[in-house]
Amino acid sequence: MPGSCREMRGPNQLFQATAKNGPRLNGSAFGWSDTSMNRAWRWLFDVSSNKQSPAAIVLWWEARRIPFNLIVGVIGLCSLLLFFVFIHWAGVLKPGEDAVEPIGLLAAPVLINIAYTGGWVGQLALRTLRIEFPAVGPTLLRAGLVLSLGVAIFPSAFWGGYCLLRLFSVIG
Repeated sequence: MPGSCREMRGPNQLFQATAKNGPRLNGSAFGWSDTSMNRAWRWLFDVSSNKQSPAAIVLWWEARRIPFNLIVGVIGLCSLLLFFVFIHWAGVLKPGEDAVEPIGLLAAPVLINIAYTGGWVGQLALRTLRIEFPAVGPTLLRAGLVLSLGVAIFPSAFWGGYCLLRLFSVIG
């Protein structure tokens, strides 16, 4: 049914799906107004960058760099804290051994921002090659966000799964 809204079932009802616009964040799960959260989410993935000048495309991407970094940074920090909890609980570190290379923690934000810059470089390259499709900027941004969050969450998910398997005596 066009325009109808149905809720996606899951923890705290974080996402809603609309027949027209796809999934959207349900901010009321966090106590935010649903309207302001959806407005921010729509702004982040706004498609108006498609037929713009190269300078406007770069500005579109750079206006979203700080929100992107905040999303990835907050999720990454939570994941890092969970990683430390899980790896301590797993008991696999020997005394004096580091769970994470400190240089990796310093390099991660730099590498994420280099990859983010690759988004607008890629969009400009596609534009130069005359390869355009609807929502190329938002599609690249969404893919980069999903990939970045996946990389940030992977270590804590891996060690969380390891701890669960040990908890249920699946592994020794």
